[in-house]
Amino acid sequence: MTKSVKYIRMMWTQRISHGPDVEEILYMPIAVAVESKPTVATALKEIGQIIKYAKSGVYDSVFVRLETPPRTGSAELRILMEVARQHGIGIVLGGDTYAPLTGSESILLWAPLKLHGDPAMLYQKRRKMKYIIRNTSTVEAQLRDLLFSRRYFK
Repeated sequence: MTKSVKYIRMMWTQRISHGPDVEEILYMPIAVAVESKPTVATALKEIGQIIKYAKSGVYDSVFVRLETPPRTGSAELRILMEVARQHGIGIVLGGDTYAPLTGSESILLWAPLKLHGDPAMLYQKRRKMKYIIRNTSTVEAQLRDLLFSRRYFK
């Protein structure tokens, strides 16, 4: 007995056009971890924890959020950026400690987006996650609402 699978997928097929035969917009769930640290020194001291998140295979992308702006040209910041780059960890600046990425953060280092995470498993493990719903009346508004997320990834 097969189980019926429902998922969101938008697809258009073109007839008598000069464009692609099929155009698709896929809602792709991705799992992103954001670990907040108050300073660059703290982030360096606890970088092992962040690297573990990146290597766990649970997340498609991992970021460290620096709550306090680092000094420009700081040796600690250069070291943190190099270690983060080696392990595929993004660095953002600003935002609250337990806040999701909102689009208002400065990006110091983009994170690669690797599609190896398991958002469904993450959701099952974290049943107490806060579900944020934005009321958008049209598909276009939904897509525009989610579009800011793309700026974090290279």
